[in-house]
Amino acid sequence: MLFNTKLFILGFLPLAVGGYLAFGQLGRRAALGWIFCCSLAFYAWWKPILVLLLVVSILLNFFVGKRIVVEKQGRAWLIAGLAFNLGLLCFFKYANFFSALLGMSPPFGGIYLPLGISFFTFQQIMYLVDTHCGDIGAVPFLDYACFISFFAQLIAGPNVRPRHILPQVATVVPL
Repeated sequence: MLFNTKLFILGFLPLAVGGYLAFGQLGRRAALGWIFCCSLAFYAWWKPILVLLLVVSILLNFFVGKRIVVEKQGRAWLIAGLAFNLGLLCFFKYANFFSALLGMSPPFGGIYLPLGISFFTFQQIMYLVDTHCGDIGAVPFLDYACFISFFAQLIAGPNVRPRHILPQVATVVPL
């Protein structure tokens, strides 16, 4: 779904904002939960199966971030998180290219390049690095999930530093 379509402007956006306001009456977590669901629906509009990739990536990076905060040797977790993120990005960006270069069939019959994979991957890398450096501590899952998946910047950026945005997400107060 593109931001300049009637479907987005007259359908998705009013529904997202209206739901945010309605769920906001139930509290901050309900409002963030609604935004997270809207973000996943927005992402699913292009290719629904790839929502699974986004969710798994969010879950794994959230877990690694928690381990970095808790463990004294957080560097090993940081390296594992970086390897996962960069490996995932390289696989989706270059699997088809290298298959063709080597004269092989593409894996899985051809790999789709997920929308915004570079944006959400680099944001998660920044989260892990900021966590390791002590710029941010452990954050609630819903705050992290909304930070990574927020539909307004998920597929086109810009990349934003977690230490700048997560405090804003933590203070979201529904109107």
